[in-house]
Amino acid sequence: MMKKVFFWCKKAVGLPMVVAGVVVLVVSYFTGLSRLNSVLLLGLLLVLIGTAGYVWKAKRGSKY
Repeated sequence: MMKKVFFWCKKAVGLPMVVAGVVVLVVSYFTGLSRLNSVLLLGLLLVLIGTAGYVWKAKRGSKY
């Protein structure tokens, strides 16, 4: 069970997480929730973790 969870997490880290963070930020702007720091922090964390995961996967997959 845990291997399936980790496999899914490895696939989700990267560009999908960046897109999810951007969607959270856009939705919070249009719904008026942009005044809540927790929502903005969630979007920021998703974008940062997704970016770091994308770079980590690119470096790990490279032969050089």
